[in-house]
Amino acid sequence: MTTVLLNSHPGRQTVLAVAVMTLLALLVYANTFNVPFNYDDTNNILTNTHIRMTAVTFDSIAAVSESPSPRPFANLTLALNYYFGRYDVRGYHAVNLTIHILTGLLLFLVARSTLRLCGTEDVIAPLLAAALWLVNPVHTQSVTYTVQRMSSLATLFYLLALSCYIRARITALSGQGRIPQVLLYALCLASGILGLLSKQTTATLPVMLFLYEWYFFQDRNPGWLKKQVPWIGLTALLVLIVAAPYLGTSPLDKILTTYVKQPFTPAQRLLTEPAVVIYYISLLLFPHPDRLTLLYDFPIFSSMTTPMTALAGIMGVSVLVLAGLMLSGKHRLLSFAVFWFLGNLVIESSVLGLAIVFEHRTYLPSVFPLIALTALGVSAFRKRWPAVVIAGFLILICGFWTHQRNTVWNDTVGFWQDNVAKAPDMPEVNNNLGQALLKKGETEQAADYFKTAIEKDPDLESARLNLGVVMLMTGKIKQAEAHLEQAALLVPDCGHYNNLGLTVMKTGDIERAIAFFNQALYFNPHDANTHFNLGTAWFQQKNLDRARKHLQQAARLAPDPVLALNNLTTVLVMQKKYEEAANTLRHLSRLKPHNPAIYYNLACVYALKNEKETSVETLKRAVDLGYNRWHHLKNDPDLANIHDTAYFKRLTGTGGM
Repeated sequence: MTTVLLNSHPGRQTVLAVAVMTLLALLVYANTFNVPFNYDDTNNILTNTHIRMTAVTFDSIAAVSESPSPRPFANLTLALNYYFGRYDVRGYHAVNLTIHILTGLLLFLVARSTLRLCGTEDVIAPLLAAALWLVNPVHTQSVTYTVQRMSSLATLFYLLALSCYIRARITALSGQGRIPQVLLYALCLASGILGLLSKQTTATLPVMLFLYEWYFFQDRNPGWLKKQVPWIGLTALLVLIVAAPYLGTSPLDKILTTYVKQPFTPAQRLLTEPAVVIYYISLLLFPHPDRLTLLYDFPIFSSMTTPMTALAGIMGVSVLVLAGLMLSGKHRLLSFAVFWFLGNLVIESSVLGLAIVFEHRTYLPSVFPLIALTALGVSAFRKRWPAVVIAGFLILICGFWTHQRNTVWNDTVGFWQDNVAKAPDMPEVNNNLGQALLKKGETEQAADYFKTAIEKDPDLESARLNLGVVMLMTGKIKQAEAHLEQAALLVPDCGHYNNLGLTVMKTGDIERAIAFFNQALYFNPHDANTHFNLGTAWFQQKNLDRARKHLQQAARLAPDPVLALNNLTTVLVMQKKYEEAANTLRHLSRLKPHNPAIYYNLACVYALKNEKETSVETLKRAVDLGYNRWHHLKNDPDLANIHDTAYFKRLTGTGGM
């Protein structure tokens, strides 16, 4: 059994660690608070209606959990960001940085406890390990890239669960009572659940807790391991139970569906990932900004000898496993670090049809390798100061590189230009640069990159869509229609047919536009934009009944129904349904209480209903709110009788609608 060294008053060390973590993080991430939303932030934040929390209630929290994303707790934190600051990026980055600092502190606590279990009270190695991990440029993707809060949050809870487990076991060995143990185990379980609700990679936690127990509390005792066979089976069962909601009743089919949109097969991914694992190690050891990017054009391997890098990767991972086994006797911390690294990559670097490589996947796996290497480096010197000087130099260099890498994140166009420079043959990267340029109004340059993306992958529907939009913006309707139709053929969905309908409407072919909108409705019967477009098209066809029907649907479905309600009012007035029009405008006035045009329209409808006094009072409200067309009437003594004049009748006939 391991001899546990108990240092009863580690408070000063923890305070020092907090100060160091916070200062370092603020220095190297000071230039990230205005980094714009980018790439997957769009789907997960900007267009994600489930996180638009307007009140902190049980119902609003339940609404967040109804999101199709399997990461409800991470989404809840994004929803709280939205509640307090809408889409102000500074709040999102402040939370991300806080998570990073807290995770660094937990790394320090876990490292300190682990080294004590290994027989040393050294505090310098844990502090240096945490600092080196905190400033590693590879982790900028987990911190600066807003949506990857999911990775950093999962790691935070993972390390909190591990820290609670370690403290519970030490408490048990020191005989400090059962209540603290129960509380610590409960917190460990709660942290694991929150981690799983932040990202599914936390599913490896039971395995790692079991492995940690065997390495550091049982001294890798084979006899103890044999006695734990039932618990091993229970742990495996627990992992399967956790995985069941994600894998369904047919795990193989579920896994294969993840490859539908990928340019590689399961066999190719399995051959490629060992080389990716070795590449991750190289990034962690030499994380120069020139080596870092968001999307990697990593070669896909079709066999172990095509290219030879595939075989080298497999051999490299095999050597790592062998080294982990061989080191378990004399260097158990290094041995555990090897299996921690590989074990926490196994979900994202095995059979699931995910993208081949992402830097944020190293965030959790890098924790124990850095602890082990730092501890080994510090112990190599008789005196501490050479180790501190060397580590300080590395922290300075890595901190500078992290700050430099974060500068690239600050400008969306510059960010994708950097990515194109590092992966010029990757279609998606060229397409993303085109999108960034298009948002800045650089339509010609954007079109060039969309064309490049299509040349490299003619089936990239997003590039076809974007080029179609550019053609539409520049008045090249026929070319726009051709590209949009190709996008719809590649990925037939609601959005593409909506775009086609809007394009065709510009040519005046309303019937064909309606046909496209109906196709869009087939793919998503509850899409507010489609109903709005159909209502507009039927209005142009003077079919007021159908226009009203679809505009009513659009108003019910849209998160912001103002435009649909306004157009619906026009249709209702034309149909002489004045009471319905008035109700609609009153609803609009509650949504936009300071919009004078709404009150002006409502005054017109009241006039049409022959409600003279109400019409005049509503008209005064419009004037008070600044309706310019009527500003000269504010002090007009004849205002009370204006409804009787031909002038007002003429105006109310148009109604401004």
